[in-house]
Amino acid sequence: MSAILVSSILIRLIAFGMSIRLLRHLRDWRMGVLSAMLALMAMRQVLTLLKTPTLWPISLAANFDEFPGLIVSVLAFLSVFFLERMIRDEIDQRAKLQDSEERLKTIVNIAPVAIISTDGNLNIELFNSGAERVFSYCAEEVIGHPVDMLLPERFNEEHRKHIADFARSPESQRLMDQRQILSGLRKDGSEFPAAASVSKIEIAGERIFTVILHDITHRLRAEEERQLALVNAEQANQSKTEFLANMSHELHTPLNAIIGFSVLIKEAMLGPLEKQYRDYANDINNSGEHLLDLLSDILDISKVETGTLEVEEEDVNLVETAAACETMLRGRAGDASVTMIFEVSPDLPQLYADPLRLKQILLNLIENAIKFTAAGGRVTVTGALNGNDEVIFEIADTGIGIHEDDLPGVMEKFGQARDGHMQTHEGPGLGLALVKALVELHEGTLMIESEVEKGTTVIIKFPSYRTKYPPDGWAAEA
Repeated sequence: MSAILVSSILIRLIAFGMSIRLLRHLRDWRMGVLSAMLALMAMRQVLTLLKTPTLWPISLAANFDEFPGLIVSVLAFLSVFFLERMIRDEIDQRAKLQDSEERLKTIVNIAPVAIISTDGNLNIELFNSGAERVFSYCAEEVIGHPVDMLLPERFNEEHRKHIADFARSPESQRLMDQRQILSGLRKDGSEFPAAASVSKIEIAGERIFTVILHDITHRLRAEEERQLALVNAEQANQSKTEFLANMSHELHTPLNAIIGFSVLIKEAMLGPLEKQYRDYANDINNSGEHLLDLLSDILDISKVETGTLEVEEEDVNLVETAAACETMLRGRAGDASVTMIFEVSPDLPQLYADPLRLKQILLNLIENAIKFTAAGGRVTVTGALNGNDEVIFEIADTGIGIHEDDLPGVMEKFGQARDGHMQTHEGPGLGLALVKALVELHEGTLMIESEVEKGTTVIIKFPSYRTKYPPDGWAAEA
């Protein structure tokens, strides 16, 4: 029996200690009340036993009179123990939730964009530091006020209609600047262009709208400056192109006269001349022809750029066109000691194109290949139809080649490869640029494959809808 009594006293003392321990958590009113009650009850029973030792023999003599009290004390102790754990867990969860809220608040606050939340009545509830920078308001100045204060008055009604429509829609978010650029209103009354999106969510039955907004003043200004620079550049290029076209046209007449008189002198049509004078006349004629070709190229490029180049398209016999180019350039290839090979399929169909411009394309490419091929080299011209019914011409040479880094530039106006060994060849760098423009005028493509010291291959391809098959019997007649 004495063991039961001692155990009762010890358990009540422990309960008292636990109750005192729980008093540290007085932030929770339930914990405070329960701790105080248990502590008072446990202490009262212990003091009663300690101050009245005469009761001990009675307690010892009683038939388990103290046992129910012991059970109550044990239950009290267990209740306090588990309650402490439950409340401590709840307090920890509250602390974690508060920490998470603080983190989220910090993240929202340091965001570089304006973040604004409103309640269902569009009264502002959150206004981060990004919004403060954009609108020049402090959060305290706008919290609780209608969001309309951040918009020019003329847009308020329309804005509320859009939000009402969004509230009824199943969408959870929407871009607000799809129809037109938004306007925001700063504290000083100035307006600014903005891009924004709005989202909605319901928390505890309350609808919350959140707007993420960017001030796009600098972006629009940069775009306007870019557009203005583009327009100025196009106008400058147009003026340059028109100037070149006019100058080329004006120079044609006197240049033709010079070439004509040089031929007259070279052929000694007005009487015999010394050989030295005829040689001078021949040099004048050659230089004049070269300059005339250059002016013609400049004029053609100018017309292509201004959209004034006249193209007269028809069904062109490609076999005859290739043969004509071979005849015209055979002498030049011989003078350069370059072997010229033509491998054009005799059954090649016709091509719907401008015959003059098509011949100009081929002549330019073949001349270019001869010019950059050393004596003893070879230029091969191939014409065929691929599996997609597209006409393809390839002009391949065994010349000096072009470095890979220079390939993009050689097709630009006045563009040439920068390698030193190519600088010895004359030319303004208009040939490939003109060819590319003329090929594209026929909706075709031009591609260059090249390797230094091994040669270059230029490939031109025309779309299949330009391939025209002549009536039966055409090949036999040809």
